[in-house]
Amino acid sequence: MREEMNQKEERSEKEILQEQLECARKQMRYSRVTCIMATVMALALVISAVFVVPSLNRAADSIAQVSGQLEELQLQDLELAETLKDIDEFVITSEKGVQKTIEKLDAVDLEKLNEAIEALRNVVEPLRRIFG
Repeated sequence: MREEMNQKEERSEKEILQEQLECARKQMRYSRVTCIMATVMALALVISAVFVVPSLNRAADSIAQVSGQLEELQLQDLELAETLKDIDEFVITSEKGVQKTIEKLDAVDLEKLNEAIEALRNVVEPLRRIFG
């Protein structure tokens, strides 16, 4: 009986060792799969960095260029606003000048002006005849 128990213990030890060996093999397979996946992910990161970084640089350059153009347009907008303000002031000043001129012309008595011109013609006509 003792021999049978020893054999059972030996078998169970052999079975245990075999199970442990099989478990170790499974762990090794999973470790290999994990290592392969980590390598694939690292390669994907390197490849994306190779292709994405230059694209990001081009995008940053484009953004900088657009930003410069935007600043230039803003300056032109300010200049345009100042120019329009100057034109508006010029129109207002001109309008006031034209208004004053119209008021002065309205103040002139055209009949008296015509009479004065006629009187001047009467004086100049004899002088013209004398000096010929």
